[in-house]
Amino acid sequence: MPLFSLSFERRYGMYAIVGIDLSWRPTHDARPSSHAIIHMRQGYADAIMENKIKNLSALFTLLGSDPFQNIHFIVQKALQLLECTCVLYPRRNDKEECLGFWTGAAVPQGFPPTSLPGRRLFNDCIHTAADPSMVIPDLSRSPYDESDSFPARWGLKSFIGHPVTCKGQAIGALCLADAHVRHFSEEEGAIVAMMAKCLSIEEERLQLESDLRNSESRYRRQDEMMRLLTDNVPDLIWAKDLEGRYLLANQALCDKLLKCRRPEEAIGKTDADFIQKERESGHPYTFGQDGRDSDAITLQRKAAGRFVEEGLVRNAHLVLDVHKAPFWDEKGNLLGTVGCGRDVTHEKRTEKALHESEQRYRDLYHNTPVMLYSLDHEDRITDASNLWLATMAYTRQEVIGRHALDFFAPDSRRDAAEIFFPEFYRTGQMKGRSFQFVTKNGATLEVLLSAIAQRDTQGRYAGALAFLVDMSQTMASEKEQRRLSARLQQAQKMEAIATLAGGIAHQFNNALAVILGNLELIQMDGLADDKIKRFVDPISQAGQKMVHLTSQLLAYARGGKFQTQTLPAHGFVREALGLVSHSISSNVEVKTDLDATTAPIEVDPTQMQMLLAAILSNASEAMDHKGTVHISVGNTVVTPEQCLNHQGLTPGPRVLLRITDSGKGMDDMTLTRVFEPFFTTKFQGRGLGMAAVYGIVKKHGGYVAVASEPGQGTTVSIYLPRAEMPPRAAEQRPPHPTQRTGTALIVEDEQLVMEVNRAIVEKLGYRVLEAKSGNEALEVARNHSGIIDFALLDVILPDMSGNQIYPKLMAMIPALKVIVCSGYTLDGPAREILDAGAESFLPKPFTVAALANTLDRIFESDGVAGG
Repeated sequence: MPLFSLSFERRYGMYAIVGIDLSWRPTHDARPSSHAIIHMRQGYADAIMENKIKNLSALFTLLGSDPFQNIHFIVQKALQLLECTCVLYPRRNDKEECLGFWTGAAVPQGFPPTSLPGRRLFNDCIHTAADPSMVIPDLSRSPYDESDSFPARWGLKSFIGHPVTCKGQAIGALCLADAHVRHFSEEEGAIVAMMAKCLSIEEERLQLESDLRNSESRYRRQDEMMRLLTDNVPDLIWAKDLEGRYLLANQALCDKLLKCRRPEEAIGKTDADFIQKERESGHPYTFGQDGRDSDAITLQRKAAGRFVEEGLVRNAHLVLDVHKAPFWDEKGNLLGTVGCGRDVTHEKRTEKALHESEQRYRDLYHNTPVMLYSLDHEDRITDASNLWLATMAYTRQEVIGRHALDFFAPDSRRDAAEIFFPEFYRTGQMKGRSFQFVTKNGATLEVLLSAIAQRDTQGRYAGALAFLVDMSQTMASEKEQRRLSARLQQAQKMEAIATLAGGIAHQFNNALAVILGNLELIQMDGLADDKIKRFVDPISQAGQKMVHLTSQLLAYARGGKFQTQTLPAHGFVREALGLVSHSISSNVEVKTDLDATTAPIEVDPTQMQMLLAAILSNASEAMDHKGTVHISVGNTVVTPEQCLNHQGLTPGPRVLLRITDSGKGMDDMTLTRVFEPFFTTKFQGRGLGMAAVYGIVKKHGGYVAVASEPGQGTTVSIYLPRAEMPPRAAEQRPPHPTQRTGTALIVEDEQLVMEVNRAIVEKLGYRVLEAKSGNEALEVARNHSGIIDFALLDVILPDMSGNQIYPKLMAMIPALKVIVCSGYTLDGPAREILDAGAESFLPKPFTVAALANTLDRIFESDGVAGG
């Protein structure tokens, strides 16, 4: 039985003895001795034990918080309590798998070595010793004397030890040795066991602290690793509590969204804190301001969700693909939300650009003015342009998925399938192959097919992009081009003929001026007796016919207007019909539709009467027996679409004069020549006819169109500009006859014309100055000392035109009255001279009376009686 039992516990880092049992029952009979000696020894032993127990109790009160120091302290106190030669604390070294010296007290010099390999005594004490402690009073008589050199080597005779455990495993031993043979008592064995137990407690404490440090280090490393992982992830990662305060934030979140330097700055703050900070710094911030609170939605649903959040952050648009979920503690309590967001700004921008590009491509594909369609690897249609659909009369839904050959005519389908498509699969190209396509309504189209193959990464046929050229439209375009070309050639021919006609009329007028002027002078002077007069009168009549013919030529030629007036269109047509009714056969019925609201027109009445006479004459001749001519006049507005089919017609408001007959009509060949001078369908032409109509209308700023078919009659449409009626002028008194005195300057390059004009002017009582060129006229004006009352100025001269001479003459003689005299008409250079200030226009040939009336008018306007 043990001498005593000692119970203790650790309180506040110190050991305290809580119970001592000093009952003792010897395990063997005492040696024979007297009773007094026994009592004396017993008292002495009790005193020693009591002192040791006090020291052991004091030991526990001195232990601190450092296990290392406590272990050294316990070893030192063991030496003091048991009064041994030395105390050793060998301990297992698991890394080196050997027994090592941990610490000791009063250790012999040179002991121990760094390791204690093969020390059987220590090993047995650690692994085989049990309660009570391992006690060897005399080592020299033990088995260890031979198996372990340690005791004898260091002069140790006796040994006591007890194993030290940690977590139930023996790890070392508290060993005490003495230099003499010693019998350790059971009480000493209990004390050694108690102190070994203290070492075990410190070892466990040391192990716990080591485990704690390792755990802390491990957790610290894990936390650092987690921090490194989250901070190096490009996605935004965070966690928030139920109030929206950040519990975790990574660096990407700080950089891209919160705009703070380190994650620590975000902890404990909310999004509102950072929004306010940004706005106070002057940065617009609209991120996540779309009215949705994704945190609240996640907490309400208590389930993970995905959101797209975007807005302005530091003047840059940011788009995040956000995943959020609630998170819970180990007891199932909701703590807040966790989330991660990926910056998809570039992807969204690229996606938007791609979508816009696809939309532009789709719009371009569908709206291109080409018949496009696309095929897949089975030659089934995947898409088609709007023009393809419109031409083929299908909707897009009706053709998608159908085979391309479905739209070929039978013969073309066979050729395509057997010849051209296999070649196309091999070469990947088809250019301008002629086929026939069938539209939805059964019409056949002549088309040219071109295509480009598309191949996959292995070079296999994957589809095609094809386009068609509708040759029927091309042929119609070519026909229209030929028609427009013919019209252009016709217009050019008419212009050339008009120029020629104008030149001929000018020369005729000069010749007629000589003939008719001299005839008039002969008649005025009474030189012709009855015998001569019999020959003079026919010459004069023939000359007047020639004057009428040259008038027609000038009407057809450039500058066809003479003296224009602004007249009500319906009234003018009604009066003109009364004057030209002789041109119509009695078998022809004339019907009129003259709108009284028709706008006025500015026309030369004589020329327009000639126009009506020519058209009505042609209409009458086109009807062999009875027929009808319908004449209408009214307002119209020419559209740009109408102008496309009528070259020379311009859009805008017009007065439309339309004459329709029920005659034979004309074929296309005849219609193309209708405006040629002297052209007729009869044996030979008798006059200018429609050529004069063309010239008159054109020089009035209008347009004439003729429509006719054989057996369907003819319609002549004349478009004239609208005009405004001038205000009524006050009634003027007829001019008084001018006193025929003074000087006249005649500027004329034709000698015969000069002579007859001089005779006519002299007949009126004026003295004549002559000039045959512009420079000569200026020289005469410069050198003449008297007054020149008026000038007869020709338009065409050898050295300069009349419009160049006029301003120079007026600079020399500001009061000079100028009468423009020309074989051409009023338009062109003559009009320029009148617009510059000339008094009047007198066409060649003119009579004495015409010149006299003109002189009376121009001198009366100035209140001058004459030269």
